[in-house]
Amino acid sequence: TGVADLVLPGSGTSQTLNFENSDNVTHLLVTDLNPAINTGSGFGGSDLDVDDDGIIDATGDYDGDLIDDGAPWTSIVDSIGLVETVGSGDLLYGSNLVGPDGSFVPAHVYRFPNGSGPWNIGSFGGGFDTPGLPNIPEPASIMLLGLGALGLIRRR
Repeated sequence: TGVADLVLPGSGTSQTLNFENSDNVTHLLVTDLNPAINTGSGFGGSDLDVDDDGIIDATGDYDGDLIDDGAPWTSIVDSIGLVETVGSGDLLYGSNLVGPDGSFVPAHVYRFPNGSGPWNIGSFGGGFDTPGLPNIPEPASIMLLGLGALGLIRRR
């Protein structure tokens, strides 16, 4: 329903998180979060979509003092909507949607290469991410590199 459930500090954050896993959910990476937004967990967070129309409100009263607190943030850097059930009525915010993974919400999503490609569903066990360090390429990329090298050797 557009409620901010959890806010994490940026810059090098690498934590194990326990997000709810039985709904469609949206995660946003934003700049300059409005300090009036209540970042409490569960039902304590600020409602960013008061009329539940699927559009984040441009401004709002985030701290309950009946005064408009302005925009929730300066800009959205990135977003991902994890889909468990298409058309369930659970709202998703943003255009990057991934899932479902069979009949489940994706447990692991990633972008390759360098956070600029499309979002992909990862292994249910979480894979071997190494935040802040290069990750080992998936087998398909290694195979393509090997085939390319073989082609270069044959041309000589």
